[in-house]
Amino acid sequence: MSRRPLKKTFAEQVVAILEERDPHDQRPVLIMAEDEGRFGRISAVRRSWAPPECRPAAPRQVVRKYLYGYVAVCPALGKLSALVLPYANTEMMSLFLEQVSKDFQKYFVIMMMDKAGWHIAKNLSIPFNIRIIRQPAHSPELNPVEHIWDELREKYFINRVMKSLDDVEYTLCKGIKFLMRHPDSVKSLTNFSFLNVMATSINPVMKSRSVRGPRRVELHTPWYLERGDNSLQDNGSPSLEKRGGRGGELNESVGKNL
Repeated sequence: MSRRPLKKTFAEQVVAILEERDPHDQRPVLIMAEDEGRFGRISAVRRSWAPPECRPAAPRQVVRKYLYGYVAVCPALGKLSALVLPYANTEMMSLFLEQVSKDFQKYFVIMMMDKAGWHIAKNLSIPFNIRIIRQPAHSPELNPVEHIWDELREKYFINRVMKSLDDVEYTLCKGIKFLMRHPDSVKSLTNFSFLNVMATSINPVMKSRSVRGPRRVELHTPWYLERGDNSLQDNGSPSLEKRGGRGGELNESVGKNL
């Protein structure tokens, strides 16, 4: 694998994936990033605002029980796909990729993620409309989902004690749903410049390669909507679901467990 920085090679990797896909697959392309975040009952104490001459008190506890949020974000559109699951392993990752594939079934998804063990496992099930780009080791700053975790922890988990994992689930789902309803906030948090692979950066690479017939991809600005399909932008966010050992299902329209 090339040692050149991902920011410089990302466009070339995207082009390589597009050249290899089925020439009859004409779905528009989405660039996404994916990551998992661990949330639990260990409280995080931080400074807070208080009236003059008043010293605020913050609760604190250490209970080592956790669950995991899985989020895939499309920075250009400000859209999320998310699941709250009990574990971080290959089985849960396959389940999440299946959910992303369903949420964005009209699109050809190129997803960036790190090299966690369950991301590179041989038995990981990758759906037909998803391709993976691996980010370099020890480089979380390249993944925009890290900003999602920072936002959730700062706004919903600081200086709070969770009485149970059900409280953790409720709070995490509440925060993710808020972001789903505010795509502009998601764009502001996650719109990394190197992920905005526009025609100006792609076309020179395309011309330097031998691409024949229907395999050639004509990209426009923004090229995520190259066929004029703006259904994601018009119809709102995909659903947020909770699956796994703790049962139940959450979605944007029902939210029955909230």
